[in-house]
Amino acid sequence: MKFLPLKIFFFLFTTGVFAQETVYIRGTGNFDNLKTRIVKIGENVILNNYTSSYNKTSGRGLALTILDAETHEHLSSINYDTYGSSSESNALAQALNNLGKGKIGILTSRDAWESNVTENLREAALRLGLIKLSLNKGGRRQPYAAIFRGANTEFNNSMVIEVLQPANTDANYAVISTMLIEDSFIGNDISNGLIVADGNKNEIGLSLNHLGNVGIGLTTPDSKLAVNGNIHAKEVKVDLMGWSDFVFEQHYQLPDLDEVEKFIIENGHLENIPNEKEVVENGVKLGEMDRLLLQKIEELMLYSIDQNKRIKKLEAELAKCQK
Repeated sequence: MKFLPLKIFFFLFTTGVFAQETVYIRGTGNFDNLKTRIVKIGENVILNNYTSSYNKTSGRGLALTILDAETHEHLSSINYDTYGSSSESNALAQALNNLGKGKIGILTSRDAWESNVTENLREAALRLGLIKLSLNKGGRRQPYAAIFRGANTEFNNSMVIEVLQPANTDANYAVISTMLIEDSFIGNDISNGLIVADGNKNEIGLSLNHLGNVGIGLTTPDSKLAVNGNIHAKEVKVDLMGWSDFVFEQHYQLPDLDEVEKFIIENGHLENIPNEKEVVENGVKLGEMDRLLLQKIEELMLYSIDQNKRIKKLEAELAKCQK
């Protein structure tokens, strides 16, 4: 399936359930204080002054609000104390699994949510496309919200948006953490970046971080393009600074063959060429390696030319001796 994030983002907010409308989630308050939340779809306020207070020993969990997808009528709102409670976690998982076609689910953290939840909830969240919820297995505390459209229980949701508080806790905006359209997934499950993946699998397709590095099949690209797999191309162009033609310049000192032999015996490889261990650990830079290999080829050509001159000279001397 071809996946175009910009088109998908446009599609999400201009067609279907959210057609021509703005989805808006905002929360206020600190961990130890009373909180208020407002949830809007278009101009309709779905939840307003929805409050919860932070309790150091209880009350940490998720709230699920269910709306009618067409009318946006409020159908239900239930708090689930998922932290440290397998029964509440399983109850939320069942509610998510039962979310039917024609319904919108809004899932929010009631306070500093911690993701100590059961496998049932993780599996239900993954089916619904709630990647952050399904993958968080530690006790990481963070505000959380998600909006998704219900589907039949045997299929993933066709539209999902997850939002999280950004790394800057003082910021007055939320971060779109994940989006799932059909079976295509995009989200910022990596630090300061985006990922694209199959919505049915926990496998990374493509990642893009804040440095502009792109990863295919991995989440930590260490260069502008990092690929964990095969590359098939008609042509690859590599820009280089300099080439090995300096070997043919008159002042170039061709290495003595005796010294070359000595180096090979002592080191097991050609000078200036990485050995096997270095290649296995660090890989090779194709442009640089091509330059080094061509340098050795050009040196070998000079040795061959010199050897040919010596052979001709010896043949001439031998011919004189035979007369």
